[in-house]
Order: sequence, then structure tokens, then C-alpha cells
Amino acid sequence: MAPALLALLLACGCARNVGPAGPPPAISPVPRPALETVVLYFPHQSRPVLVREVRQAVRRGEFPEEFALRELLKGPRRPDARPLALPDPAPAEATGGAPEPVAGPSPLLVGKVIDGTLSLYLSPEAREALARSGSLLDIYALVNTAAQFNRVERVAIRFMDGGTLPVEGLAGTPGPLYPRRDLVDSAPAEEPPGP
Repeated sequence: MAPALLALLLACGCARNVGPAGPPPAISPVPRPALETVVLYFPHQSRPVLVREVRQAVRRGEFPEEFALRELLKGPRRPDARPLALPDPAPAEATGGAPEPVAGPSPLLVGKVIDGTLSLYLSPEAREALARSGSLLDIYALVNTAAQFNRVERVAIRFMDGGTLPVEGLAGTPGPLYPRRDLVDSAPAEEPPGP
């Protein structure tokens, strides 16, 4: 009786197929590093404006806004621009056999873009440095650099420890910030030296 029951179950399609139902899902390869052009915004050395810097750099497969912010944290090449008032990442350390050094921890983590809002998470040290500078230009350098991409309409500045930023003009932790094109210097940009 058992062999007859088993034959009946198999004939009726009650047997379970445990093999794959088709080809495995396609996995997108990580793009190879490529030289790309990016626009960065830095605070001016002495005037209350942002200066625009066009730079070529190697993009290593990250989202374009992550790539742009990584380049922004490296500092300006223009002599009339100053770096952001953020703590420097830990010194880069070479790894065994790696062709390029691996950067240390960043004062900034880039979150996801949801409904046009990019969340940036800053370290407590970054919050303290921005508060000491008291300049909105450093914040809008981040916002304008990230919001140049179509998928980013606004930027929410958040802090990893849940703190707030006591900078005049930004009460508490602000809602998402929109880019301020009115802060960008209208003078033609000098071309910085190459990579």
C-alpha cells in the first residue's frame, strides 16, 4: 500500500521540487574604478560665500553623492577656498598588497536617499567642530555638494549621538536643508591643479 500511495502522490503533483526554479538571480558587478568629474563647494577663505571647484577623481563604485562628499572631505585645491571645519579622518594606512591606501574612519556617514532626502550622519567630533566654527557655509558646502545630483533634493543633517547643532541660524536639529545657490560666488572659478 505504501508504494501505491507514494506513486499516487507523485502523479498528483504533491511532491515538492527542492531544486532551483530557474537560473540564479543576476548580481550586478561592482563597477570598476573610473575617473569622473565632480563639482564641489567649499567656503571661501575670507568672504561669506561658497566657491565652486571642478575636480577629476577616481570613483570606486559608490553612489555619486558619496563620491562627491568623499572628495569634499579631502579639502580644496583652490587657493581661495578653505577646508570644511570637520575633523580630519584618521590617517590612511596601507594594507598588505592593496594598490591604494584605505582611509580611516570618517567624521561623516552618508545614509540613503529616501523621497529626495539624503541623510548625512556626522560624528560628535564633527558637530563640535562645526559649532566652534559657527559658520553656516560649512553646512551648506555639504548640502550644495550632495544636492547637485538629481535624486537628492534636500539634505538632512543628523548626528550619530542624537545631539543637535548649536549654530546661529539653525535652531536645534533642523529639518532637511535645501541647497542655497545664493551662497555660491558668482565670480568665474579658477581651474585648480590636476589630480
